[in-house]
Amino acid sequence: MILLGVKSTPDQEDRSRDVPCPGSVDEESPCPAIDSSAPPEEGTDPPVLAARGPEQPVWVDLLRPNREQLEEVRQTLGFSPEVITHCLLPAHTPKVVPIDAALFLVTFLGARAPQGLFVLRALKICVAPGFLLTVRGRARTTPGVRQLRLPEVPSANHGRPGHLLRVILEGAVESYKTIGAALRERLPGDAQREPGQGQSERIRRQQMSRKGEQFVRFLHQQRVFLQEVARTGSTLFDADDYLRVRWLAERVEVLARRVEEIIRMPQEGQGLRTQDLKVILTEAEKQTVLIGRRFASAHFTKIDLARAVFREADLEGTKFVQTDLRGADFYQANLQGAVFSLCDLHGADFAGARLEGANFLTSFGLSPVMWGYIRSRGGVV
Repeated sequence: MILLGVKSTPDQEDRSRDVPCPGSVDEESPCPAIDSSAPPEEGTDPPVLAARGPEQPVWVDLLRPNREQLEEVRQTLGFSPEVITHCLLPAHTPKVVPIDAALFLVTFLGARAPQGLFVLRALKICVAPGFLLTVRGRARTTPGVRQLRLPEVPSANHGRPGHLLRVILEGAVESYKTIGAALRERLPGDAQREPGQGQSERIRRQQMSRKGEQFVRFLHQQRVFLQEVARTGSTLFDADDYLRVRWLAERVEVLARRVEEIIRMPQEGQGLRTQDLKVILTEAEKQTVLIGRRFASAHFTKIDLARAVFREADLEGTKFVQTDLRGADFYQANLQGAVFSLCDLHGADFAGARLEGANFLTSFGLSPVMWGYIRSRGGVV
C-alpha cells in the first residue's frame, strides 16, 4: 500500500478543539472532539496524488484539508461526494456510515494531558477495497500532551486497506489504556475523606471521578462502534483482521469496567490492603483446612483469604464480598453461582473449577487469560 498525502513535517499531528463529550455534565469535559470544518492553515500544500493501478490500493493521509483538496482526492480515488461533507463536519461521537462501496468512520485517539487528565482527538477514515483515506487536524502545541501518530504502513498484508484499518483501531484502543493508567494514578488511596485531607483535594478527586465517568460513557460508545465496524466492514477484513476487530470491541468493554472499578474504589488493590480485614486463619491453615470443604451458600465479607487453597471445595452459591483473594487456589472447586463482589483476585487460579453462573463483574485483578477462561466455562466477567 502506497502512502500519499499533503507535504508535511513529521511533527504535524491531529489536535482537537475542546468541546463537551456526549453526556457531559459540565463545561470542563475532558472529552474534546476535532472540528474538521475549520478553515485550513495558511501555507497548506495541496494533496500529492499519483495514478494508481487496479491492483495497488493507496493510503491518503490529509491534515485538516479544505473542500478543494478533498475534491481532488475524490476525483482520483472515485468515492462519493457525500464523503467530503462528512469529512468537513465537526465530529462529536464515534460513527459508522456506509457510503456506496466505501465505509466512512469517525473514531478517536486518546492522550494524557496534565491539566485536563486526557484529551480525545477525532480521526475520520474512509475505507474501500482500493484505498484508505484518513483525515485529521493539524497540531497545536500543548505542553505535556504526547504526540499521537498514525501507524507506519504495515509490512505484512500491505495490499489490504482492511489490515491498515485494523492497525489504526488497535492504536486507538492502546491510547484508551493510557488514559485508564492516568486515572489510576490520579485517584490513589481511599476515595473517602482521609485524615488531614483538605477540601481542595476532595474536590479534585470528585472532578477526576466525573471525568472518569465521562470516559466510561465514551468507551461504551466505542465498543458499539467497533462491533459495527466488524459487521459492516466484514468484506474489507481477512479472517484474522475480522476476529481482531471483534476482540478489540470486547477489550474496550473490559476497559470500561476497569475504569468503573477505579472510580468506585481506591487505586486497584489499595482498598483491600488498607481496610481492616478480618483474619480467621493463619497462613498455615489457609494452605490446609479449606481443601475439599463444603461452604455452599456461605458469606465471606472483608476477610483476608490471600493465598488460601480451596482446591476441590464446594462453594456453590457462596458470596465473597470485599475479600482479599490474591493468589487463592480454586483448582477443581465447585463455584457454580458464586458471587465475587469487590474482591481483589490478582493471581487467583480458577483452572479446572466449575464456573457456571459465577459472577465476577464487580471484582478486579483477573488476567486477560483467566478472564477468557472463566468466560469459556460459563462465568460472567
